[in-house]
Amino acid sequence: MKKNWKKTITYIKVAYAVLIFLFVVIVGAVICIGLIDRTVITNSVFMNSVALVLGLFSLPGVLMSFYTLMDTKKKYKATTVCPKCRHTVELHLEEI
Repeated sequence: MKKNWKKTITYIKVAYAVLIFLFVVIVGAVICIGLIDRTVITNSVFMNSVALVLGLFSLPGVLMSFYTLMDTKKKYKATTVCPKCRHTVELHLEEI
């Protein structure tokens, strides 16, 4: 089960990389066309649509970042001295 999950994640990463590459090429071409024609770059509808598309394509990266934050379990280690008998006590804690 775990190998299938890793294989699926690998396929998703490859597909996402190809999608990002195509996106960069297409948006680069659109922006170049917009820079060549001065009337397009001053059009607020064009600039708003470019900004919205850039924002939409950044969402999967944000979701993957949240997933990695949620997936890792933090481990804590604390060392203290017992107030009564003065020997060292080590505490090992792990998030559930």
